[in-house]
Amino acid sequence: MAECCDLVQLVTLGDSLVRVGATTPARLVAAVPDGDGHRLRLARRAAGLVRAKVDSPMESRLRLLFVLAGLTEPVVNVEISDEVGRVRYRVDLSFPDHLLAFEFEGRQHVDVVDQWERDIVRREDLEAEGWRFVLVTSSALYGNPGEVLARIVAAMDDRGVPVPRRLRSEWRRFFVGSSDIR
Repeated sequence: MAECCDLVQLVTLGDSLVRVGATTPARLVAAVPDGDGHRLRLARRAAGLVRAKVDSPMESRLRLLFVLAGLTEPVVNVEISDEVGRVRYRVDLSFPDHLLAFEFEGRQHVDVVDQWERDIVRREDLEAEGWRFVLVTSSALYGNPGEVLARIVAAMDDRGVPVPRRLRSEWRRFFVGSSDIR
């Protein structure tokens, strides 16, 4: 697939294949043959960025915005348990030690009333426990990823998650509509 896909597309595909149980991140890394060349380097890098437990292509894209900007990679789908160890909630991307969560809010979060209402209660419960949420929509991620990145950086700064003094510009190659930040 490295012949016809870019880095973000390859990682998104890899995350999806892992999600449905077709492979694992380690097997994808091992499947890339040794050698040099642009496409092999691309495949190797993409395989190394594939993660387990990613629920959607937009979660993959959002995570890659962090990575390609040179930010610390958030943890994927952290499970938050109660005092007896039962999983209460999951958050898309987070820095759990800093109680900072990043959620992709897709159309289904509004169209499916039960899910929308569960999401509201979950967010209220976790905010009462000190969590901060940054919500991202597809129109923001596709239309103004620079602003999304600025919001991410501001939240990370606010919560004490280390942020590089200058962000890498690689994200601009894959996320169009960018605005200037840092």
